Amino acid sequence: MNIQLNGQAVYAYSGGKTFDPALPCIVFIHGAMNDHSVWTLLARWFAHHGWAVLAVDLPGHGRSVSLPLDSVEDLGAWIWQLLDAAGVQQAALVGHSMGSLIALEAAAQAPLRASHLLLHSASMAEAFTSCASLQAAWRQRRSSNAVQWGSVPVPLPMARQ
Repeated sequence: MNIQLNGQAVYAYSGGKTFDPALPCIVFIHGAMNDHSVWTLLARWFAHHGWAVLAVDLPGHGRSVSLPLDSVEDLGAWIWQLLDAAGVQQAALVGHSMGSLIALEAAAQAPLRASHLLLHSASMAEAFTSCASLQAAWRQRRSSNAVQWGSVPVPLPMARQ
């Protein structure tokens, strides 16, 4: 499907189902030099199990026509702009490699909008140093939420910071 953002078409694979922003949403964010197709099987599974799926083509990648953005911070903001255009208030963010840094930055920019955060093949040292606002953002959520490490939810005071 194409989503219009700032006058340009952004491509997102919806897993073979019609996108419904009323469902819980999961956003798959690919790494550098990839596109949405790296998420095809996972996107399809989630779409057929009750999730609204957006496996995005980042700017300058795949079927998205816009030029690449300059920074991870810009791409983090772009994710929320895309979700606003799609009518999504809150989403689980899943990132691979550079996509992990983008997901992490997006979660730091709008922690109450990120329902879950999954980082695949991310350098944690790079991730935490490149996202200076993450600790403050997660502290904001401390009272009512937990970070999920693997399959076990860990209350934030116990999670690595």
